[in-house]
Amino acid sequence: MGIVTRSAAHMRRKGFSLMEALVAAMILTVGLLSVASVFSTSLALVKYSEEDSIARQEAQAMIESIFAARNSGAHPFSDFQSKNAPISIPAGIFQDGYQPALQPGPDGIMNTYDDGPAFEVGPDGKQLSNFRRMIQFNPVLLQDGVTIDPNTRQVQVFVQYNIGNLTRTYTQVTYISTYR
Repeated sequence: MGIVTRSAAHMRRKGFSLMEALVAAMILTVGLLSVASVFSTSLALVKYSEEDSIARQEAQAMIESIFAARNSGAHPFSDFQSKNAPISIPAGIFQDGYQPALQPGPDGIMNTYDDGPAFEVGPDGKQLSNFRRMIQFNPVLLQDGVTIDPNTRQVQVFVQYNIGNLTRTYTQVTYISTYR
């Protein structure tokens, strides 16, 4: 009986078995792969946030250029409309649909007939060839819910860009009126 006890005690002091070493290696591998996955995901999110920031900045710049043109009197309020506005509304100076992110023309307003020919440059010094912009003007109804307010329009600015196969769109909404 004493011999068996010594053998068992001797076996316990030998160290890890092959099975224990394999299980430990598997756990370590899963942990390292998880850390690598989190790292690559965080790099992708940093890239998304950079592009989101540029899109937000572009949308804000478009809105500011519209307000600046209205406030300076460079364009009458009737110009703040799409070229192909409905028949009941006079045609404006803004192009319909998504347009490339070209530099604003002499009027200083983006997405108008005089933009380009070069792409705008982002904060990192690269051309914004991956970005497209669209401005939509929507009528605003008076309190009766039927009559269109001739002095106010809703302005929606969309900035669209691709990251790999993913297309993202940033939208900003504001209102513009004839009043300065």
